[in-house]
Amino acid sequence: MIPGWVPKGVGVNICALAELPKRGWSKYLRTPPTAPGRCAALPAAEIAAPALLNLDVQGFELQALAGCEDVLERFAWVYAECSFQELYAGQSFADEVIAWLRERGLRLAGVYHMAYDERGRAVQADFLFGR
Repeated sequence: MIPGWVPKGVGVNICALAELPKRGWSKYLRTPPTAPGRCAALPAAEIAAPALLNLDVQGFELQALAGCEDVLERFAWVYAECSFQELYAGQSFADEVIAWLRERGLRLAGVYHMAYDERGRAVQADFLFGR
């Protein structure tokens, strides 16, 4: 895996928050890309403030975020699915993603859709970060 690149079959979505309805916004996000790519390669016009970066990259959150670092300041919000337990070899964990984003001015604003294993331990959740 090349740092900053998103693997095929997973998605990074970007949208202007003004385009989203007040409820059920996630279903209005653009279809995830089907080919690898770097967030930083996006034209500036594609990132209209205030923008939301939605990551669902199956454990590659830190690599995807590293690829967005050059344009991260354009995003007011980041929404990412993160894990507490290892689901993928070499994956990032929730505490690492939280720390990485906090160092770059994005604080944890909410945790949603918590998934638990059969023993009641937290496995993964969706995390919202904001400036």
